[in-house]
Amino acid sequence: MSRGRRIAINATFLSGAQVLAALGGVFVVGRVAAILTPEGYGQLEGMTSFVTLFTPIIFAGIQLILIRDICAKPETAARAVGDALIIRAALFPLFAGAILLFMPAQLRGFGWPLIILGIMNGFIVNYLQSYELIFEATERMWVIGLSTFSCYAAGLPVSYTAAVLGFGPAGVMGARVIGGLVQTGVLVIAMHLMFSAPKFEVDWARQAGHLRRGFPLMMSVALSFFLLEVSRATLASSRPTEEVGLYSSAAMISSKLILFVYLLTRALQPALCKTWLESKQSYADLLGRSLRLALIVTLPMGLGAVFVADDLIGLIFGHDFLAAAPAMVILMFALHLQFLETVLTASVVARNKENFVLIGAALAVGVNFLLSILFIPIHGYLVAALVTLVSQLVLVVFYLCVQYDIFRALLRQLKLGRVGLANLVLFGVCYLMRDLNGLLIIPVAMAVYAVMVLGLRCIDREEIRSVVGR
Repeated sequence: MSRGRRIAINATFLSGAQVLAALGGVFVVGRVAAILTPEGYGQLEGMTSFVTLFTPIIFAGIQLILIRDICAKPETAARAVGDALIIRAALFPLFAGAILLFMPAQLRGFGWPLIILGIMNGFIVNYLQSYELIFEATERMWVIGLSTFSCYAAGLPVSYTAAVLGFGPAGVMGARVIGGLVQTGVLVIAMHLMFSAPKFEVDWARQAGHLRRGFPLMMSVALSFFLLEVSRATLASSRPTEEVGLYSSAAMISSKLILFVYLLTRALQPALCKTWLESKQSYADLLGRSLRLALIVTLPMGLGAVFVADDLIGLIFGHDFLAAAPAMVILMFALHLQFLETVLTASVVARNKENFVLIGAALAVGVNFLLSILFIPIHGYLVAALVTLVSQLVLVVFYLCVQYDIFRALLRQLKLGRVGLANLVLFGVCYLMRDLNGLLIIPVAMAVYAVMVLGLRCIDREEIRSVVGR
């Protein structure tokens, strides 16, 4: 099989799995949340968020390290997978113990079934990565896409059934565990068919070496998880669970759009690396066009959410969750900043300044943590959304400062006047149609916005092709 065809197959399966999560997951989880009510959904997501804070312990930073080892010496693949499984199993008591030790009293009140299943789900999600690494290293990413598809295909129906039968948050968490086990099973079978069984060799010196090499990556992952989850975890430990449910419903809609961040990063990174090696001017031009594309794609999401948030929340989650609409608007603007931050992160890495990624993440996490403990316990879920927005803004400003030497070139490429005018017209159309149903506003506003973007030549086909590196 040619390399180009292999890449196409990998991209198709990975994208298909992401689309399933973004589309099917939204409506199934929305129905589950409606059955559980904001309070029950808050318990489910509050426990998930708290457990997520500790998953870097299981991740251990070894994934990319072992992938690199397998690429260098393919004959060590079975041993590398075995090492990953041994390390993560050995770290499980530390993972579970840390969760139980630091768990706030409010989360303990959710009951031991939910706590135990939450810990199991967090472990399984990270444990299955031990099997994923061999498929990543051998460019068989389509297997991971297939396993992800099987996870949602098994987990979503069981999750809905558990909610309908009245098993509550613990039952839905159990359904997530089942989905993870199915995903792991697919990876295990695929590994046995394509390669061989993992090779288990207890060599603590070698395995401790993996941990030492992976420690910087573990810290980077920990900072990323903290940035994404500390606001919700603080909310879960200090406010009524109903507020956690409202915040989580708003966050889920915006988080499913991360699909586009995922695809943009994969497409953009190689192009930025190549142009940085060619010349600083070419690099600045490409980065400016990339940021402009991110503005064009994501700014309308925040502006449009101002007018359609109530209808979307009501459609997906039901009327009990309508109070989450303001939080959704805030988080949609945070998503816009996350798109910009993704582009800027890729550009910083392309310039061999990876240390600034760690510094930026630490700075944003520090701001997030400080604002969370000061204001969320007092003001609740809307402030939690604002804290997320401010944290993303800190990252964007920091990465722009890192690129100070090309800042003027970036401004020339952004075409802020044209992009701003197109979005102003979009906002006006949405305002004039504000009394209509949001599902009618969306297609009309999108059509008008597309005409404005094309008419004002905010971006053309050649610029899009240069951004995705084709």
